Amino acid sequence: MKAPILTLAVCTLEADLQRAKAVFASLAPIAEVEYLILSQGDGTPGRRHYTNTVGARISIVTSASRGLSRNRNIALTEASGDRIWFLDNDIEITNGDIAGLLDEIDAHNAHIHVCRIRCSDCDGDYKDYGRSRNGLLGLLRVSSIEIIADRHGLADKGIRFNESLGLGTAFPSGEENLLLIHAWRAGLRFHFSPATLVAHPCLLEERQPRQAWRNPGMLRSKGIIARQIGGWRSVALCLWWGARALRYTGSAMAPLRVLDGFLRDSRRVTR
Repeated sequence: MKAPILTLAVCTLEADLQRAKAVFASLAPIAEVEYLILSQGDGTPGRRHYTNTVGARISIVTSASRGLSRNRNIALTEASGDRIWFLDNDIEITNGDIAGLLDEIDAHNAHIHVCRIRCSDCDGDYKDYGRSRNGLLGLLRVSSIEIIADRHGLADKGIRFNESLGLGTAFPSGEENLLLIHAWRAGLRFHFSPATLVAHPCLLEERQPRQAWRNPGMLRSKGIIARQIGGWRSVALCLWWGARALRYTGSAMAPLRVLDGFLRDSRRVTR
């Protein structure tokens, strides 16, 4: 049987499995598409299947692993599709979104497609798309649920998610940016689409800078990612993020935490 073109991979914790199932609840069966849930918990590792109310077959892969990046790497291994879309358990997606993405994949010869996000709890886009996402610095503006990647292209270059970064680790952000940086440097082809293909809660209050910059681990993640840009731009970015951390938190410790991430042994945080 011919492999599907696309795998929709929703990563979740076992406690939130019902939320993940809700993502696929009304999606129709499509021959070119695989629906996959990756559930982390204390249960027995394995794979099972169920059918949603409109006849689509959903696969659930369970593991006792920890960390979002680890779960996404399991998705890269377990998926059958040539391309994989990394999704969260709180997104909303329609059959029309999937059809639109399949058209994008067919029209553009790219290893990495980057789409756009709309808000699911208010009108408008999830972020400011007036700024370019092209280039190493532009890639820092990309969110994980905007990424549709060629699994074989990543594998051929030995690129996977860094399991030292991401939710569930000491450095809870930036893993998707690091993956994209490695893909860019490896010469993989990118397509930055103007299409808005997924919805996510905007959570405007939680995403205010004064909230987002309070987490010490996230500040260290900023420093780690800044270092991976390389050259003078990495130093400039570390200083810029350090200055923003000081501004938003009012704490002298905040820029020091960014610097701490920047100075960490890169061999331990990029493999």
